[in-house]
Amino acid sequence: MKNFYDVIPKLNALLIVSGFVLGGYLLFAMSRPYQVGSLAGRAPDTTQLNPDKQLSGVPQFSVEAFRKSQLFRSSGKKAASQEAKSFTLLGVSMGEKKIAILRDTKTKKDYYCTEGDVAADYKVKEISREKVVLEYEGELLEITR
Repeated sequence: MKNFYDVIPKLNALLIVSGFVLGGYLLFAMSRPYQVGSLAGRAPDTTQLNPDKQLSGVPQFSVEAFRKSQLFRSSGKKAASQEAKSFTLLGVSMGEKKIAILRDTKTKKDYYCTEGDVAADYKVKEISREKVVLEYEGELLEITR
């Protein structure tokens, strides 16, 4: 090899040929969908399936256990009032723009809010000297000092 640059045209030709070979293989593979060997032309054998036979190790479905279990988070006033207890009103500024400082005690975050802002999914509806009114899913929550 006299010069590295003499090999570059040969490598380019090899890459082009390998691209054509790969493209041809992909076209051939796409024209024939994948078939499972011996099962391709036959229906499955269902003689061994018995719907009356109980599976070993699998517990029976109990309607009562299903009804008693709490699968979803409770909604409504109880959940909203529990969430309201996680906020504390740290302070209120009654200047040109009313600002309330709220602390979410669960996440340990402080929110500096004006009316219309959102703090932890709650919309601030009203700010007064002694209280802040929040709205969540149509329910009003009042936080006092």
